[in-house]
Amino acid sequence: MSEAAVPESPWAAGAKAARDNFLPSLLILVAATALVVSYYQVPAMKAWLDVVGGVNREHPTVFAMLCTGFTAGFIPWCFRMAFPGLRPARPALDLLHSVAWWMFMGVVVRYFYALQGWWFGTEPSIRVVTLKVLVDQSCFTVLCGAPFNAISHLWKDSNWDTAKLRAAMGPGWYRRLVLPNLLPNFLVWLPGNAIAQLPRLAPRQCDFLQHAARTAAPRGQLHRLLLGSHVRPHRHPLGRAQVGTR
Repeated sequence: MSEAAVPESPWAAGAKAARDNFLPSLLILVAATALVVSYYQVPAMKAWLDVVGGVNREHPTVFAMLCTGFTAGFIPWCFRMAFPGLRPARPALDLLHSVAWWMFMGVVVRYFYALQGWWFGTEPSIRVVTLKVLVDQSCFTVLCGAPFNAISHLWKDSNWDTAKLRAAMGPGWYRRLVLPNLLPNFLVWLPGNAIAQLPRLAPRQCDFLQHAARTAAPRGQLHRLLLGSHVRPHRHPLGRAQVGTR
């Protein structure tokens, strides 16, 4: 009789996810950098982004909700619907959950960025950018973004059954569900967050790129690669592949 396969450790799963997603992560960073460079070098792009930034300044909370709900909720749902193997069992509820959740997270991130501005200032300096990136990645992502997104997707994968969710949230849930996502998240968001915080370019002018990169991939390697979701499926007590991202 052959020995049972040794379960893959969360750190090994995270390292493999980081390797698998290196190319799409690099493409996202290149695209974000190109957007920033275009802002300074292409007058038409600067004019368009200034308009977007003006809308954000006038209606910051609504802008965050609509932008995040569209890029991280609606676009990935459309992608899943286009492929039978990725199509959710209950499309309407899946869409409602995804859009509502990411609209909520957009508001959370919007106020967190504002709080960082109050803490560290808004001047374009290496010190300010470094502090914001470190706090974002070592505190917000680890304690809030990654675990809450993992729980949200676990609940959805449990068919919105709170009893199944509670059963899955046993001892070690953070290690099983969240740790595998942190390494690939850091791979793109340590440099990506620095790009988003570059001098004078309002961070949320890059929302369409940022939230596409943060998008959670419910299942499927192709989906993760094309949408830049930095996760890898990990087995949870319900026996289904579960993922979560920031």
